[in-house]
Amino acid sequence: MNREQLSMVLSLRCKMTKTRSREILDSLTEILAEELLQGKDVLMVGFGRFTVRERAARRGRNPKTGATIALPKTKSIGFVPSKGLRFELQGKRNRS
Repeated sequence: MNREQLSMVLSLRCKMTKTRSREILDSLTEILAEELLQGKDVLMVGFGRFTVRERAARRGRNPKTGATIALPKTKSIGFVPSKGLRFELQGKRNRS
């Protein structure tokens, strides 16, 4: 599902205009990005947690030349689904 499709489903389920649903979706993604850029986790109970993960600097290898290179530390976004969502994905009932 892409952003436009998500906006369409949101407008239908919440009985609002497509323009309004796009505004809400854009605001949500901006808020998520702002929090993650500040290094904060975003917890959505019943859905999951978005976190900023750091990977330490390490040595790598250039596949073309075989030379060893230094790879700098990097940051990425991680997502951990909630227990309930994990159970749903596995087709099991949530026992909590």
